[in-house]
Amino acid sequence: MRAGRRLVVLVGSVALLLGCPASDVSEKGVVTQVVDGKTLVVEGRTTLRLIGIDAPECSVYCPTKITEEGQKVVAYLQTMLQGKEIFYTYKRGSYETVGFIPAHIFLGGLHVNLDLIQKGYARYFKLYGKPQQYDDVFQRAEDYAKANDVGYWKRKNWTLTYLEPRDLKPFEGKLIGSTDQHFHTTDCKLLIGQPTLIVFHEREDALEAGYTPCPICSKETSADAPPEPEVPAHP
Repeated sequence: MRAGRRLVVLVGSVALLLGCPASDVSEKGVVTQVVDGKTLVVEGRTTLRLIGIDAPECSVYCPTKITEEGQKVVAYLQTMLQGKEIFYTYKRGSYETVGFIPAHIFLGGLHVNLDLIQKGYARYFKLYGKPQQYDDVFQRAEDYAKANDVGYWKRKNWTLTYLEPRDLKPFEGKLIGSTDQHFHTTDCKLLIGQPTLIVFHEREDALEAGYTPCPICSKETSADAPPEPEVPAHP
């Protein structure tokens, strides 16, 4: 297992040494704030979003979105990056498009985005389901973390907060738990506006956590849910 881990880290370092595609911009800066598990502020003015990852919520700008997992990721990033000079790359023009810079972050030879995935502190996020730069390396890192129960993969689920329907697309095929203790498919209309959602990777995990199938979207049998009351037939 350790050999596999070293291989993933090595590939991330090699990617840095080989340079970036011609369309990418490369800059340096000192991290002055860790906003959440995927957002940094550099030199007090430039906001960077770690591209290719989805980390548990913990925003200093919105206390209602804080989760325990998110706090741990923030603490990890603060210890690693606060006050340190980083090297980051991004595609030209991306800032104007989304209001922040989606970037790959490097601390020395360490690819931070990759490090979070490999340690189980973040998932590999494919925007609109499309592979990202370093797709193969990121996917292998996530497969390693999941197979070895690293980080939050130990719990078999990920806490998410205030999701819009479009945010659920990367979790197609998974089950989403809502505050009413039901679990749903990602396209269930009852998820819209739910304040807190949790992702279950297996049906058994949802049932073990005390969640029951949604009466609307679930295709489960009546053996998994309370039976519907019988309606007496009219004479």
